[in-house]
Amino acid sequence: APDSNVVDQAVLATAALLWLAVIYEAVSLARQRDNRARRALLLTFVALALAATFFTPWVYLATQDVTGLHNLADLVARCAVLLASLGAQSLLLHLTQEQAAATRMSRQRAGAMTAAMVLLVVLFVLAPVHETGTLRMTSAFGDSPWVSGYLFVFSGYLAIALVDVLRGGLRYAPKAGAALSLALRLIAIGCGFGLLYVA
Repeated sequence: APDSNVVDQAVLATAALLWLAVIYEAVSLARQRDNRARRALLLTFVALALAATFFTPWVYLATQDVTGLHNLADLVARCAVLLASLGAQSLLLHLTQEQAAATRMSRQRAGAMTAAMVLLVVLFVLAPVHETGTLRMTSAFGDSPWVSGYLFVFSGYLAIALVDVLRGGLRYAPKAGAALSLALRLIAIGCGFGLLYVA
C-alpha cells in the first residue's frame, strides 16, 4: 500500500539520521568521557537508532529469517524504545541534579524499566504472534488480549517516562541558563509529541 511505503521510507530515513547522531555523539563523548549527561544522551540515540532499524521492513524480515522467530523484531524495537526512554530520564536527571542523586534516581528508573521490559517479553511469548510473520504485528494480532496487554505495558511505561521527563524539563527550565533552559523546553515539547503518539 502507498501509505505503508511512505511510513517505511520515513522509518528508514529516521534510522539513518539517528545513526549519524550516534556517531556525532560518540565522537563528542570520546573527548568528555566523564560527562554522564552525554553518556545518557548517547544511550538514548543508540536505543532509538536500534528501534528505528528493527522497525525497517528489511531488517524486520531478516530478523525473522535469521532467528526463525516471527515478529521478534517488534519486541526488540519496543524494548529499545523503553531503553531510550530511560536514557532520556537519566539525561534530564544528570542535567538538573547533583551527580549522586542523579545516579540514584537513574538506578530506580532503570529498575522500573527492567520490570516493564520483562513483562513485555512475557506477554510477547504468550501472544499468538509466532505463527506467521507480518510487518504490522500489533495490527495483525490486535484482537488478542496478550497483544493488547503487550501494547498497554509498552505505551504505559512510555507515557510514565515521557511525563517524568516533561515535568522535570518544565520545572528546571526557568532556573537554568539560557542554553540549558532552551534545551529543556525543547525536550519537554518533544515529550508532548511523544504523549500524543501514546494517546
